[in-house]
Amino acid sequence: MVFCAINTQAIAWTDWEAETPGGNSISDNWGPKTLIVQDSFVLQGLKEWYFYESHIIGTYGPDYDENNRGFFIYNETHHKLDTFNVESNWISAIDQKELQPSVWTRWYSGDWTSISFTTIFRSIIIVLLLWMILRMLSKHKLLQKRKAMVLFGLSVLTLFIIVKCLLNFPQSI
Repeated sequence: MVFCAINTQAIAWTDWEAETPGGNSISDNWGPKTLIVQDSFVLQGLKEWYFYESHIIGTYGPDYDENNRGFFIYNETHHKLDTFNVESNWISAIDQKELQPSVWTRWYSGDWTSISFTTIFRSIIIVLLLWMILRMLSKHKLLQKRKAMVLFGLSVLTLFIIVKCLLNFPQSI
C-alpha cells in the first residue's frame, strides 16, 4: 500500500503543463510532451524548443529513435504548424521567416516555469555577493585602495544579474 502511494505521488510530481507566451500550452502528463492548441492535441513527442516572436520552434520524435527526428515551426498568432523531415529545410524556413534569435536562444526540454534548486542557489549567491560588495563600498578607504577589486566584483555581480534575468525570461532575444 505504501509503495503504491509513493509511486502515485512521484507520477504527480513529474506531470506538468505550462502556458506558452502565445497562450497555448505544452504538457508532459505521463506521456510524450505535447503542444496543445485550443484544447486539442497538435504535436506529440516534443524534444526541445524555443520561443521567439510569437513562434515555437523545435524538434519532435519518438524517445526510442533519435534518427526519426522531425522539426517544427508553430506560429502561435495564426495557429499554423509547419513540420519538416529534413533539418536543412527547417533551418532554411527559420532563416526565411527570420526566427533565429540574434542574442539569446533559450532552448527548453521541460517545464520552463518551475523554480529549481539551482535557481534558488544562484539567488543566494547573488544576494551574498551583493551584500559583500555593498559592505566593501560602505568603507570609502577600501574603495580607494582596492578600486580594481571592487570594479571586478561589481562586473561579476552585473553579469550574474543579467544571466539570472535572461534565465527567467522565456522568450529568446
